[in-house]
Amino acid sequence: MRKGILLLCLFVSFVFAKAQNEVDIYYQGSIVNNNVITVYGNVNDDQILLDLSLGNNTTSGLTLYARRVVLENVEGTDNAFCFAGMCYSPYADTSLSPGSIGQGAIMESAFQGEYYSYGLAGVTTIKYEFFDNTSLDHRVAAEVTVNYHTSGNFSILDGDVTVVNTSTLVEFSSDVQVSLLEKQLKVVNNTDETVELYVRRIINEEVSGSENSFCFGETCYPSSTDTSVNALFLSPGVADASFRADYMPNGNAGKTSITYEFFNLAKGREEIRESVTVIYNISGVGIEENTMAIGRMYPNPASSSVTVEYKLKPGTASAELVLRNTTGQTLSRIQLDRYAGEEKLDISWLASGVYTFSLIDDNKVVSNKKLVVRH
Repeated sequence: MRKGILLLCLFVSFVFAKAQNEVDIYYQGSIVNNNVITVYGNVNDDQILLDLSLGNNTTSGLTLYARRVVLENVEGTDNAFCFAGMCYSPYADTSLSPGSIGQGAIMESAFQGEYYSYGLAGVTTIKYEFFDNTSLDHRVAAEVTVNYHTSGNFSILDGDVTVVNTSTLVEFSSDVQVSLLEKQLKVVNNTDETVELYVRRIINEEVSGSENSFCFGETCYPSSTDTSVNALFLSPGVADASFRADYMPNGNAGKTSITYEFFNLAKGREEIRESVTVIYNISGVGIEENTMAIGRMYPNPASSSVTVEYKLKPGTASAELVLRNTTGQTLSRIQLDRYAGEEKLDISWLASGVYTFSLIDDNKVVSNKKLVVRH
């Protein structure tokens, strides 16, 4: 009996050891192995820094190297890194000198990523890999993907990385009986100070009989409210996901256009304004010839393939569909034929879950639609 218990304990210990990461990557106190993290910055910042610590979970010391893999780069920007006390030029992808980590030890601030935007807005995506030339046979022990995201003082995000400042988005439903359309946005403070943030609703065009409202911070406001009353205090570099716009068509087809303007107060004076416009369109009624939108998407849910209908403006030179997962990671980009009006796509490779198709024109998101994948 005792022998059986001992064997069971040894088996459990072996399974646990195999399941544990050989190397842990720490960002702001959390383990981020195989995750996608986003570091926000202002285009006016000289440099955006990423700080990572590394932990050794093996039963021996490790001699680690770092490798940079640039997945997507904003043209005109630079990036570099420092590892184990040595800093490298933007032309270096792999560290020349290793960092040694003892058994069970954590190397604090072992790795620093450096990003130079030179005043350019956008998202550069880089994967950082850490490997041991000796103990782990050169294979990758841990990796993390980082989005360096730069924009103005405030960024309005649709998802985690798509900047939609001054853009027009379209929320579409072909079901006139749909009870609610929602639009959730994130706001990022790219300044060096905590800001007192408010939101204002500006109704540009409204379908008679419909209603709309919004939530911001910890407060949801009635449809009669145009400007938030309670301030949201947003710290530097923080992304807030509390904004949600609700549109209730109440059985009325047509198009409602609303601009949401985010602004901060400094000494009682409005200082910075950033806005996004959302068009809520029910049953395709009222889409003008110069409006771009994702139309029907069928079947939805889907398992093997999906057909996406779309409408482009006359004279559109280039437009694309972008597929993202719930973390905002770009999974696929499809260039659209301006005359086809629909695209049939293979989605058998996607895991079951919820995804977002975005219609992109001139590097701006103009329409979004959810896709549910079930296998």
